[in-house]
This record gives sequence, structure tokens and C-alpha cells, in this order.
Amino acid sequence: MRNVIRILAVPVLLASGWMAGRAETSAPEFTLAVDAPMGATSVVCVKGCILQAAPDLGVGKASSEFGYACQSNAPAASMNAPGQRCRAEINGWLTR
Repeated sequence: MRNVIRILAVPVLLASGWMAGRAETSAPEFTLAVDAPMGATSVVCVKGCILQAAPDLGVGKASSEFGYACQSNAPAASMNAPGQRCRAEINGWLTR
């Protein structure tokens, strides 16, 4: 009877370990640093990768397009003035 329990327990433990391992978010394979003028910015992976905001690692869903926007209380005429920049880090994974 003990042998039967052991034989049944092995596949169950292997399957649960495999599922737990697949559920973990893998570390990003690359990180992009984007420095753009104030306003909306779009970063698109045309082929072979997916993107996600660096602070969101493990939260939410990665996709082939990443967009962000930042604004300033400065007048519109100074939005592209030196120092009026918007920075973001984007994690990426290669898709096979």
C-alpha cells in the first residue's frame, strides 16, 4: 500500500513543482532607458519581443507596445526646453 501511495505522490509533486516554476515571472532579458520630451511617448516592439514598465515587474501583462506620458506645470512654450524631459525604464523579453 505504501508503494502505491509513493508511486501516485511522485507525479503529483512533479506536476505541482512544474506549475509553480512556470508561474514565476522570469527576469527581463533586456532593459531600455527612454529619455523623451514631455508628453506622450510610445515604444513598440515590431518583432520578437514583449515590453513592460520596469516598476511593474511581475504585475500586469507585458505586451508588444508600451506607452507612457508625463506632464509639467510649465507653460506649453517651454515644454521642449532643456531640462523638460521625461524618463522611463522598460523591461523586455525576447519571444521565440
